[in-house]
Amino acid sequence: MNLENLFPPDVRQQVGTDFNAAAQRLAPFRSKIDAALRGLDEYEMLCMKFCWTNMPVQDLLSVSFELVLEIVRHTLKVVEADQSISELPAEVFLSFLLFYRVNNEKIEFNRAIFYQELYTRIAGKSKKEAILEVNYWCGERVTYRATDERTASPLTSIRRGYGRCGEESTFLVSALRSVGIPARQIYTPRWAHCDDNHAWVEAYADGEWYYLGACEPEPRLDKGWFTASASKAMLIQAMSFGSSFVNEEISSVTAITSRLNRTAKYGKTHRLTVRVVQDGEPVPGAKVRCEILNYAELYPLVTLETGQDGTVSSSFGRGTLHLTTVSGNRAAFALVSLDEERTVTLDL
Repeated sequence: MNLENLFPPDVRQQVGTDFNAAAQRLAPFRSKIDAALRGLDEYEMLCMKFCWTNMPVQDLLSVSFELVLEIVRHTLKVVEADQSISELPAEVFLSFLLFYRVNNEKIEFNRAIFYQELYTRIAGKSKKEAILEVNYWCGERVTYRATDERTASPLTSIRRGYGRCGEESTFLVSALRSVGIPARQIYTPRWAHCDDNHAWVEAYADGEWYYLGACEPEPRLDKGWFTASASKAMLIQAMSFGSSFVNEEISSVTAITSRLNRTAKYGKTHRLTVRVVQDGEPVPGAKVRCEILNYAELYPLVTLETGQDGTVSSSFGRGTLHLTTVSGNRAAFALVSLDEERTVTLDL
């Protein structure tokens, strides 16, 4: 059975452990969760537990659990119909195919709608060909236009026929997931060579992640108008719901999300190690803002936190970072040029 392959004993145990670890955060919603668990089969229960474990508080308050269950059941039906999905790594399936949310869009049940439109178009195609075909379909329906900071849902983007890059990429990720192709939104918080930022998509096929411009069809993967720009970016990330990732560099984590550092896929990187000290002693738990000059401000690409030894390390593209750390009435700053591997000490 396809589902058995996706949920071996270690994965089942990890899902249960993470769900129990989230008990305090989920406590106000426990009666609602217990009611939703009744009547679910084993695999639906595992999937819903993963979703609840990584569900933002606003979703726990406002998104119908029945709606999330519809998305889960659609995904499990697609798995049953496609043997190749059962070969996915558990982290890829759970975070980038099953999970109902891409970023901060309104949650709607769009997967069955997209599936009905797309399954005949991708029938008989390889996974790579299917990714391109789904993007052609998305490009036929949505074109680029700047909008406000709120992220429109994929169905809203279709209805109005346009969206900014964050909305186009949310649409493409949702369409790909609807037909059983893992996908995630990729973005650079700010470009290193000019003002502004950008978001696009990575899709998973044949054991690898490939990038593409959302609603910007190209004849092959790993190609887009932003390819040269991305090679000069100082940081490229994927925001992912979940915390268990193998072979991924994690920039930062919260209780429910991980930011994956994807910069090395797009260009040359160097590792930066920062040591924070005060009166000669290492400072654990110090927050280090890694900032870039963009739009006439020092914009924080990422905030890193030192470990027990007072150090933290991450990889960045080539360029100049401004580092800031603050503790009480003390602060330390540094301007670092990353043309090679660097180790910097910030003395509070």
